[in-house]
Amino acid sequence: MLSPRMVQFAHAVLRNALSNAMREELVTRNVAKLVRVSTPDYEVGNGLDPVTAKAFLATIQEERLFALYLCAVVLGMRRGELLGLAWSAVDLDAGRLTVRQTLTVINGRLSFERPKPRTSRRVVPLPAVVVEALKAHRERQEKERADCNCWVDSGLVFATPEGRPIPPGTLGKQWRDLRERVGLGQLRFQPAAYGRLVVARARGAAAHRAGDRRPLRHQGHDDRVRARQSN
Repeated sequence: MLSPRMVQFAHAVLRNALSNAMREELVTRNVAKLVRVSTPDYEVGNGLDPVTAKAFLATIQEERLFALYLCAVVLGMRRGELLGLAWSAVDLDAGRLTVRQTLTVINGRLSFERPKPRTSRRVVPLPAVVVEALKAHRERQEKERADCNCWVDSGLVFATPEGRPIPPGTLGKQWRDLRERVGLGQLRFQPAAYGRLVVARARGAAAHRAGDRRPLRHQGHDDRVRARQSN
């Protein structure tokens, strides 16, 4: 028997597939939208288990910010770190990125800050699946740049379609809409990133210890740091 969360994900995958089929005029109606399934309960502070994480990533592959969510899940990066990540800090050929700054809001204005504590400034190795996703994301961004007559060259990896920084609150709203659409209940962005994830190891990149809720020590996080610096 399937668990409630797997039923939720199966329904989400089918619903999204039928939505794509409607856009291609292959079907005239998305009957999956008529089905109501229960939302699984996620305990506060618990993240995605490996099966759910892989299903979640498979479901959102067509999302514009898929690479951002992939980095959050596989690399355990914080929201501010992802939004502050610049292409100059990413070396796809060498398969690594450097966390140098975070994007936050201070007195109502966006501000780039150095990560605190110092251990959060780190070099993160990139598994192949992340490298490929970032390459695809860069191609998409280059197309957006070519199509936009008001492009702002912020140099950020994850930016708006006009190249501007994405406010943390905007990403938060997008996450809430996304988690509702795919059936993640009230799961916060941070537990999604810091959950009990072995996705990278399952895909051949040992970036997380199986059964350990913390990212590896080289990523610069520990329980006390996360308690002080939740986004």
